[in-house]
Amino acid sequence: MWGLVLLGYVLFVIEWFVIDFIRGSAASLLTEQTSAVPQYGGWFSSFFVADAGFIPGQATNWTITLLRAVGSILCGVMVVKFGYRHAVMIMMGLMCVCFPFLIIGSPLGGHNELTLLRPASSEVISKLTKISSSLQQGQLLGPVQVGSQTMLADGTPVSLIKGINGNEIGTSASMTGYAFFIIFRSTIAIGGTTLIAYAQPIIASLSSNRKKSILSNANFWGFNVGLVIVAAPFLIPGVGRFATANWVWVVTFMILLVFAMLLVFAWFEKKVDHMLPQKQSKTNQSLSVRPSALSILKRKTTWKLLAIAGVGTILLINPLTQTWFNSLLAISGAKKAIIPTARPILLILWVMGYLLGYFLLSPFNKTIYDKKRWLHFIFTANAVLVLLIVIFAATLGLNTVVGFTFVGIFTFIAGGFGWSLGSSILILPYEYKEYKRNEVSIIFGYVWGFAYVFYSIFDIITSVFLDAPRIATGNTSANILPGAIAAIVLFVSLLLVINWVIIYLPSSWIKNGDECVSEMTKKWRITQWQFVIANKAKNRYADLLK
Repeated sequence: MWGLVLLGYVLFVIEWFVIDFIRGSAASLLTEQTSAVPQYGGWFSSFFVADAGFIPGQATNWTITLLRAVGSILCGVMVVKFGYRHAVMIMMGLMCVCFPFLIIGSPLGGHNELTLLRPASSEVISKLTKISSSLQQGQLLGPVQVGSQTMLADGTPVSLIKGINGNEIGTSASMTGYAFFIIFRSTIAIGGTTLIAYAQPIIASLSSNRKKSILSNANFWGFNVGLVIVAAPFLIPGVGRFATANWVWVVTFMILLVFAMLLVFAWFEKKVDHMLPQKQSKTNQSLSVRPSALSILKRKTTWKLLAIAGVGTILLINPLTQTWFNSLLAISGAKKAIIPTARPILLILWVMGYLLGYFLLSPFNKTIYDKKRWLHFIFTANAVLVLLIVIFAATLGLNTVVGFTFVGIFTFIAGGFGWSLGSSILILPYEYKEYKRNEVSIIFGYVWGFAYVFYSIFDIITSVFLDAPRIATGNTSANILPGAIAAIVLFVSLLLVINWVIIYLPSSWIKNGDECVSEMTKKWRITQWQFVIANKAKNRYADLLK
């Protein structure tokens, strides 16, 4: 059952990043001086003739991330309202509801009024003097500008809207289409994000604490495996071109896979539904204490946990963003990295670092050591590793073989520490005595939801930092180094300041169901690494029973 939910999450991650990777480029504005026949591909060319700027581009991500946060916060409430089975099916179904964005983003042979591409008329073709001989009547083209007149390829006059960077970016109709495109794309994010939280009630139902630890650690496989599956093929240029040119069919296939996953889950889960959280009716409310989402949110421990999860999420996601990569380029003094696929390679190294963390660091979660000292160590180690990545980028550069190699190596190591930190945070709600098993879905809904809120705030701030020099000077090619330094300082500062919150965390307990067996008082020392060889014979009770 856990595997089915995690597989659904993997499909979400694959679908989400595929859509991002097949974005394509803007359609560009054709003029009399255009000397090459444009090749359109991806959904971005349906709505834009030029990039709207870094901040507007990031604003789309902020909106979607905040919607993911809302969905995650509500997911626990949905379990109480509809029961586990129906809650998961609703969210998988929500991922399938996104299909209208395929219609909105496709030119439909030039007949989609919400896109920029139109079948070229003979009159428009004649005005594109340098490429007219290579064009055919009815061929799909983007907007054309001749003199002061702007028109679609079929000859319809249009006015272009200017973006925050001063570029003419599209028409009012294409901007409306883009808004609808994002709305329906958001349903993928809302539905898919909640699935990782819905894996937790299954883990909570297990009697073995060792299994809880292993599956909590393994939850991150969903994201990491999904990202590698997407990023690795795109290292081959031909794959990227083919997928971008056929983006509608690629995404359609992904939606059908999610729908098939929904049917499989509905069939299989029905057989074990009695083992999982049920819809709260008046009858069963009188037989058990109904978890209160508001009362859980009012607890001080919850907010401490949310703060730590928020900074942990920032640590895990930030190295995957364009903002982070642009910051490294800025401090290295390079306009581009040594190879075109530098960013996908760093993405893969970061998520593959999970292998290092899973086998070397995450086994700590199966011990009975007090967690606070371990969290101090991991957060501080991550701050140091981030600084080392920055130092190598600044001194050796991303545009040299040696510099990129060292940045890649330490990105992999930092990924190991980062992902192991994530698994350590996820095990905490199972070990705090004030949380019960029937509250797990609500707690993890809060954890993922508020973590995305915290990350969105961080992303907004760093994006503004990075683009501030360009906005202040009005020069789109201005040096973004000051903004990059500010963004990096904020990132490292959060990793260090969160240590203050860790001091006030409650103690962890060994629990048997909701029964607290023993408080974990044993203090871990940095010289003690015997937990690395943890196995079935050396479970979390081993030291306690000696």
